[in-house]
Amino acid sequence: MKFTGDFTVPAERSAVFARLRDHELLADCVDGVQDVEPVDERNYKVTLQTRLAYIRIGFALDVSLTDIDAPSSMKIRATGKPFGMVGRLSGDATLHLAEAEDSTIVSYELDLAVAGKLGSIGQPVFRAKAKEMEKSFVEKFNATFESENVDARL
Repeated sequence: MKFTGDFTVPAERSAVFARLRDHELLADCVDGVQDVEPVDERNYKVTLQTRLAYIRIGFALDVSLTDIDAPSSMKIRATGKPFGMVGRLSGDATLHLAEAEDSTIVSYELDLAVAGKLGSIGQPVFRAKAKEMEKSFVEKFNATFESENVDARL
C-alpha cells in the first residue's frame, strides 16, 4: 500500500529536520508509541500499541533512519511483527523538507507491506488508520513549535 501526503510546519527547515531526528520527541508525537530504545544513532527498537478497526494490536518494530541528507530529506525503514498474531509489517518512508515563507513543507511517501493474518484486515482499514495517525502526528508535532513562536512574538 502506498500513501503520500504533505503537511506544513510553522518553523524553519533546519529546526523541523532536527526535531524529526529526535526520537524522544517523535515518540511523544506518534499515537501508540509505548517505548523507544535506541540501538545506536540511527536504529531503534519501538513498541507500538494501536487499534485497527475492532482489533487492539501491538507491534515490536525495528526502525532505521537511512539516506539522511540534512536538512532536506531522510528515509525511514520499519519492520516488525505484531504481538500474538501471525503476520509481518514493513514500511519504507521518504521525507522531503522544503522551505516556504516562514514555514517548512514536509512531503512524505510511505510504502507499507502487511503479510499474514494481519494483512487480512484490509487496505481500507490501514488507509483510515494512516490518515488518523497523520492528523494526530501533525497536530502534536506542530504544537512543539507553538510555544517558541509565541515567545518570539512577545
